[in-house]
Amino acid sequence: IMSVLAAFYNTFAEVTVLAGLLTGMQCGVAAVLLHTVLGMTKSALKKPLHAIIFAVFLCLMLIF
Repeated sequence: IMSVLAAFYNTFAEVTVLAGLLTGMQCGVAAVLLHTVLGMTKSALKKPLHAIIFAVFLCLMLIF
């Protein structure tokens, strides 16, 4: 569905109601992605060493 919407995005963006719908969908997609990332992080960081490695790489990513 998203691929079809993306193909016609410019056409849909001109219609006010559909533009609002697409904006709402963006919020929904962001929420689903955040939920997935948090779930994966929780299951991946069960050992202290994994949490330390994660923290180091997160800091490095934020610095560079």
